[in-house]
Amino acid sequence: MRTYFFIFIVLLFSILSFTAQAQQESAATGHFFQKLARTDSETGGSVKVFQDSRIDRLFESMRTGVYQTVSMPGFRVQVYSSNVQKTAKDEAYKLEKDLKAAFPEYAVYVIYESPSWKVRLGDFKTKTEANAFLSLVVGEFPSLKNYTYVVQTTIKN
Repeated sequence: MRTYFFIFIVLLFSILSFTAQAQQESAATGHFFQKLARTDSETGGSVKVFQDSRIDRLFESMRTGVYQTVSMPGFRVQVYSSNVQKTAKDEAYKLEKDLKAAFPEYAVYVIYESPSWKVRLGDFKTKTEANAFLSLVVGEFPSLKNYTYVVQTTIKN
């Protein structure tokens, strides 16, 4: 019995020291994506990583242990709402694809609130900003003019 206990204690300390060493190496050399971007000394190759800035913030939060609030009151532009069960979902996802292509810098949200499918754009802190963007959307997609309006909701920071 003492032998098993001794083996368990040795394994536990080994795991803890390995974990501490890995965390120190990670903190010293940066996060995974920075390592990937370095040029390989043998082949001269490197990896380009295209990612949302929120991923960097998430890694930084995990590294520092300081987590920021990710939601707040704000506004979005609603461009679609339908409760026709046979077509609403497909139409919402098709519109999402089109909107992402037209406005890649803005988040597009497909929301299902029974029984309706909705598509909303952006995370705006003020109604004025949302209304200005609404004009851009209607200019790009005139067929959505009668269905597009600003909604107050919780947005991502």
